[in-house]
Amino acid sequence: MPDAVVEDAVEQRLKSRWPKVWQKAPDSPLGEAVTYRLERRVQLGIDEPEGAASRIERIQRRRRRG
Repeated sequence: MPDAVVEDAVEQRLKSRWPKVWQKAPDSPLGEAVTYRLERRVQLGIDEPEGAASRIERIQRRRRRG
């Protein structure tokens, strides 16, 4: 196998394992950004609705406290 083919295969495999990053807008509160992400993950079927709902409730409680 040529080195270029092996190099491309290794690069593709590494890219698939890179951590996914996201950024929030500087002027939006972190709680809103995280809530949006959790709701979106439920809509996409990545997370269970019950688990996301409990996390969202915890975020909202903390926002009310602070």
